[in-house]
Amino acid sequence: MKALIATLVIATFANGFVLGQAKKDANYYFEQGELALDDNKHLMALAHFNECIRLNPYFWDAYPGRAATKEAMGDTKGALRDYTIYADAKPNNPEVLFSRALLRYQTGQHQSAKEDFTKLLTLPTGTTNKIFFRMDQFGSTTDKAFTTQSSNKATLFNYLGLIELKLKNYSASAIHFDSAILLDSKDAQFFVNRGILKEHLKDSSAAIADYEEALRLDPTFGLAIHNIAVIKRTRGQQDESESLLDEAILQNPNLPYPFSARAYYRMKHKNMKGALADYDKVLELNKEDEEAWLHRGLVKEAIKDNDGAFIDYTQAITLRIDYPKAWLARANLLSKQNRPKDAIEDYTAAITWDGEYGKAYYNRALALEKLGKIKEACADISLAERFNAVIDKSVKEKLCK
Repeated sequence: MKALIATLVIATFANGFVLGQAKKDANYYFEQGELALDDNKHLMALAHFNECIRLNPYFWDAYPGRAATKEAMGDTKGALRDYTIYADAKPNNPEVLFSRALLRYQTGQHQSAKEDFTKLLTLPTGTTNKIFFRMDQFGSTTDKAFTTQSSNKATLFNYLGLIELKLKNYSASAIHFDSAILLDSKDAQFFVNRGILKEHLKDSSAAIADYEEALRLDPTFGLAIHNIAVIKRTRGQQDESESLLDEAILQNPNLPYPFSARAYYRMKHKNMKGALADYDKVLELNKEDEEAWLHRGLVKEAIKDNDGAFIDYTQAITLRIDYPKAWLARANLLSKQNRPKDAIEDYTAAITWDGEYGKAYYNRALALEKLGKIKEACADISLAERFNAVIDKSVKEKLCK
C-alpha cells in the first residue's frame, strides 16, 4: 500500500512538473528574456529569446529584444539581422527603425542608415522607454541621452546631415544641419557639426562662428575648442592654438583628439617630451588610433628610442595594413639601422598600397644602392621624380650615369 501511495505521489509530482513546463510557452520565454536583458544578463537573455523564437517564429516582439541583446554582446551583424526581420514584418515601428538606423550609422552603412532616418521623419514617434545615446561626427557616443518619444525631428535632421557629410554630399548636409538648428537652436552639437561641414567647404571663418556659438551654449564643449585651435594653428596663430588646446584638455580630459592635436603641435616645435606625454595619453584613451601610434613612433625615433619606435610603427601597421606612411616610417628606421633588405620589403609594401608614393621610391632607391643594385635603384629614382619626390641631384647622377 505504501509503495502504491509513493508511486501515486511521484506520478502526481511528475505530472505537475510536466504541466508546469507546458506553461512555459513563447510568451514566458519572452518575458524572461526581457527581465534578463534589463539586468544585463545577456547570455541568459539570448537563451530565452532564442527559445521564444524557436517555439514561435512569428513572435515579432522577441526579435528587437534579441537584437538589443546581440548588440550589447558585440554581435552587430546578428543585431541588424533581427532588427530587419522585425522591420520587414512591422515597418512603422519608430523605436526599432531608430535602433537599426543608429547601428547602421555606427557601422558605416551610411546609405542604409540614410534610408531609415529619412523614413523616421514621416513616422509618429510613438511611445517608448528605450534610451538612446547620440553619436557625434566621429561615430562615438556622447552624453546626450534621449528616447524616440522625447527626441524630435531636429535629431533626425542632424543624423542625416552627418551621413551626407560622410558621403561628401555637402549641399544636402548643409540643408539638414540648417534644418536641425532651425528646429532646435539650443543644441551645441548641431552647431559643431555644421562647423565641421564648413571646414570641409573651406570656409574657416564661418566654421569658427559655429564653434563659438556652440561654446556660448556649452562653454565646456571640448571638440569646439579643439577645432578652433586647429584652425588657428593653420593660420599661424600657434601660441593661441596651444592655449586653446590646453583649455580643451582641461574641460574634457577624457577626449583623445585635443591631446592628439597638442602632441602634433609640440612635436613640430621640438618639444618631444611633451609630445610623447600627449601621445601616451591619446593611446591610453584610444588604443585603436593608428595615426597616434605612427606619430608616437616618430617622437620615439627622434629621442633615439629606436626599439620603441619600431614597436609603435608595427602597431600602426597591424591596426591598418594599408597605411603607406607607417610602412615608410618603419622602412626608414630599418635603413638607418643598416638593414637594407628589411627596409626594401617595407618600402615595397608602402608602394603596394600607394603606387604613386614618390618618397618610398626614392628611399627604396637608396636602400637598393646599399645592396649594389644600381640599375634597380636608378629605375626607382625615375619613378620618384615622376611622382614629385624631391631628388638629390648628386644621388641621381651617381645612380643613373
